[in-house]
Amino acid sequence: INAYTSLVINNGTFDLDSTYHAIYSDAITVNGGSFTIKAETAIGSYTDVVINNGTFDLDAYYAIYSYDTITVNGGTIKINATTNAIYGDGNATINGGTLNIISEGDGIASDTKVSIFGGYIDVQSTDTVDDNSSFAIGCTNIVIDSGLVVQASTEHDGVLGAYDVTKVETYDRVVIYVAHTCSGGIKQSGQA
Repeated sequence: INAYTSLVINNGTFDLDSTYHAIYSDAITVNGGSFTIKAETAIGSYTDVVINNGTFDLDAYYAIYSYDTITVNGGTIKINATTNAIYGDGNATINGGTLNIISEGDGIASDTKVSIFGGYIDVQSTDTVDDNSSFAIGCTNIVIDSGLVVQASTEHDGVLGAYDVTKVETYDRVVIYVAHTCSGGIKQSGQA
């Protein structure tokens, strides 16, 4: 599915198998639907990706990728990625939804800022592609709002962390559950 300027999906059932982009447009908004996708890039955009709702089963090199921002407001998203699962050159913001992610690279990452304000997130980075430098949640600026439970694990570098300068900002009672011992980032279970 390729739309030149913008693509809005309100509903439908999509079973896509692609050697390149399964869904691509300059801007993508998904308001609902059921998506089973196997592709190099499952959902890719030149500007913004906004997911408001829907059910996603994504098996991809990059599952959700944007040259600008990614915003997840809702939906049920299951990702198995061989590189980065959710990656935005701009901000990556999670406001809601249920995300279950297994990624060989970063789970949720951005070149600018990762913000998590809602939802349920279970993310695992197996870190097999980046010389032990992948994070479950990785960026130079990470914000996690209060009361959230983020289950995260990585086998190497860190659960939350940055590539050069780490800024992790949390608000009261954010609970990070860590399933594996790791050598960097936030590595203890309990409150951040």
